[in-house]
Amino acid sequence: MPVLNQDVALRFAELADFLEIDAANPFRIRAYRNAARTIGDLGEEVSDIVDRGDDLTSVEGIGKDLAAKIEEVLRSGTLHALQEV
Repeated sequence: MPVLNQDVALRFAELADFLEIDAANPFRIRAYRNAARTIGDLGEEVSDIVDRGDDLTSVEGIGKDLAAKIEEVLRSGTLHALQEV
């Protein structure tokens, strides 16, 4: 079953919630919230971008770390970081 943008966005929003509860760095929390919003509003599936071999960092607001986490969700359906909090 393919992982959709809404699935990726949900994982990022969940991580942002956990980080906020844990009083983590507010800039990090905001980065995950912004990424969740960006992915949720994206006009195409991030899985299609990855399948084409395009660079996810070309999406505004997605840097190397977030791109790697998106690919992790696409591969596994979850974020390892969610299991650590």
